[in-house]
Amino acid sequence: MKKKIVLPLVILVVLAVGILVGYRFLFNNLDSEEQNAINEEVGGITEEILAEIEKGETADSESTGEEPGTDVDADEPGNEETPVTPTEEPESEKEKILSLYNKGFLKLQDEGNAIIDRLVAGIKGDFATLQADGAAKTEYVKLASSYTNRANAYEAGMDSSVQDLLSHMQEDLEEAGVSESEIEASVKEYQTAYETQKTIRQNKILDKAKAFL
Repeated sequence: MKKKIVLPLVILVVLAVGILVGYRFLFNNLDSEEQNAINEEVGGITEEILAEIEKGETADSESTGEEPGTDVDADEPGNEETPVTPTEEPESEKEKILSLYNKGFLKLQDEGNAIIDRLVAGIKGDFATLQADGAAKTEYVKLASSYTNRANAYEAGMDSSVQDLLSHMQEDLEEAGVSESEIEASVKEYQTAYETQKTIRQNKILDKAKAFL
């Protein structure tokens, strides 16, 4: 019974450590078909997020017209213009852009977490199959290396996705006339937040591994 508990723990720990320190120098045999599939999946997620951001920007630009009622003839009785005092400061272009990209990064974070959940569920299911078949220890090592390769490929894809989003965000902020120093600060803030999320995802796998104990 003890071995049945230790083996899946070891496999998940290998997967977790592989993501933490990178096992590319040990396991680098992900076939091109699977690599392409991962690239297409993450690339599709990125394109979808960018499309949603662009749609939001278009909606904002279309909504910034004259306020309703500005075409009223003020010369007619009862149609005198009444000054309207805004209850709050209008949102700046910078704030609108960052709000859209913040939603995009949150979606990317959710997608990353979903991928981790899928990998963990997959390795647990594949382990159960190997165990039921009475597989040799070498098969468990292959299983661990396979999922480590996938995790590294997904992580690299997410890194690239973040860079794409940051690049587009920087361009949008520049077009909006935001100062270089403000743009650099915003980019750095998102980069720091992403690195934090990577650590959280890595710890999440370790926590799932510990759950076997």
